[in-house]
Amino acid sequence: MLRGAVLRTITSAGEQDETIDNVARYEQVLSDQFDLHLPDVNPLWEKVWARHQVWAKENST
Repeated sequence: MLRGAVLRTITSAGEQDETIDNVARYEQVLSDQFDLHLPDVNPLWEKVWARHQVWAKENST
């Protein structure tokens, strides 16, 4: 499951969250995990990363 910049992988061993922090990894996840091949992922990534940073700041303790 991909929610913003966080990829959650669920297996029989449990859940693992990965924060995707760069456009290359984001594009790789979209391609490899979801078979999405976007011609220009940069504008989407910029929005996703900006929202993630706001979310992280609001949810830090």
